[in-house]
Amino acid sequence: MTAAAADSIMGDQVTCYPPTRAGSVLEPMYPDQLAEDFIARSLVGDSGYNASPDPWALNALPSLLAPEPGGYPLARAAMAVTVLVETARRWHRVGAAALFPLLRDHPELAIAAAGATLARLAELPGTDETVLRAVEERT
Repeated sequence: MTAAAADSIMGDQVTCYPPTRAGSVLEPMYPDQLAEDFIARSLVGDSGYNASPDPWALNALPSLLAPEPGGYPLARAAMAVTVLVETARRWHRVGAAALFPLLRDHPELAIAAAGATLARLAELPGTDETVLRAVEERT
């Protein structure tokens, strides 16, 4: 492997998975981050890698998570909302395209996700205030 190829690989790693410690490179890729990236690319795509979103994923999300007959039980949906909130921390477009519309229509999902997820939701860049109001009205 050439030095240029190695530099390219390390640059890609740092871009996708920024180190938590200054000066560090090639930190481990954690399974949760890989899953978040997969979810984000499925929902909103990734123009940097010419990856298109999966139109089924975005359209199916409310049907799969809505706490209605045929939807997931609220506890399972709450776990999915927690993952979506964490995904939206690094992939801001996931918030606008998937998370906020879902929670506007079904704020009970955020409430079921509870404490830490609610705090993270409130701290997300670009959090839709109507979502926060809807959640507050239900509590």
